[in-house]
Amino acid sequence: MEGSRLMAVLESLNKKEVRELSKFLRSPFFNQREDVVQLFEFLVEWIFTLKATPTKERAFETLYPGRPYDAQQVRYAMSWLLKAIESYLALQPWLADERQQMAELARAYRERRLPKHFRQTMRQLNRRQQQQPIRNAEYFEYEYRIQLEQYAFTASRKRTGEHNLQEISDTIDLAFVARKLRQTCFLLAHQAVYKREYDFGLLEEALRFVDKKGLLRLPTIAGYYHCYYALSGIEPERHFREFKAILLRQSQRFPADEARDLYLLAINYCIRELNAGREGFAREGLDLYKEGFRTGMLLQEGQISRFTYRNAVAMALKEG
Repeated sequence: MEGSRLMAVLESLNKKEVRELSKFLRSPFFNQREDVVQLFEFLVEWIFTLKATPTKERAFETLYPGRPYDAQQVRYAMSWLLKAIESYLALQPWLADERQQMAELARAYRERRLPKHFRQTMRQLNRRQQQQPIRNAEYFEYEYRIQLEQYAFTASRKRTGEHNLQEISDTIDLAFVARKLRQTCFLLAHQAVYKREYDFGLLEEALRFVDKKGLLRLPTIAGYYHCYYALSGIEPERHFREFKAILLRQSQRFPADEARDLYLLAINYCIRELNAGREGFAREGLDLYKEGFRTGMLLQEGQISRFTYRNAVAMALKEG
């Protein structure tokens, strides 16, 4: 069993996941094989209690006592267990996302022609959507999905009249622009390190769209917009100041992983400027480190990594 995909997945589980999987595997909806439950319990004991890897022969003796050894049967049981665990893992993001569940429920009610149920679910979904404090690409993608579901419902009931086609178009534009600017910033950062040229596709159109529609009012778009211009060298100091101000004042408007990425992009920009002899960027970088440590954005499991610590100290020494 050593080196199998099943063992690798099991070894990655934490205690909470092991407990949940034990219940999951006992649900007839997800699994109806007792040998799969037994194999899970057997392997969990070996991995987490005995700290060892059992042989397939030992597993077979436990699962099918008194029967002659059948390697193929063990492989089947391992495959069934792996598929069940994969189903559990795939379900977790959906179970944790109430908006996604509501959207699927609304679709189900629409397809079953239950308009009252649909409208009530959509009201709840819209209310939950508007309560979201973060308006990033994911938010606009959800909004697009909500608007699309509303259109499908309305269009099925009346072929002519007012529909929400403009709202659908607007939200998909916002989702695209937010994603495009974010991805472009990472392309530029990668390009600076590895000296590789990239095709930025519809970037110019996205930038013009931001200017035309006044989208700098949205921190999650403005942050990447100013980051792009700073990294690309187009009025870099002005855009870096705007970029830094958004991070220091509005980082809570970004998901934690995005905020961390933006801090690192800004700090790496300061490091490059320092390496080019512009010593004033030591203070800029230290401001970012201090705020990143204070908010926890630059911490990993509550700790400062050795790499981050060394970089912060080196910058402090240059600042004096």
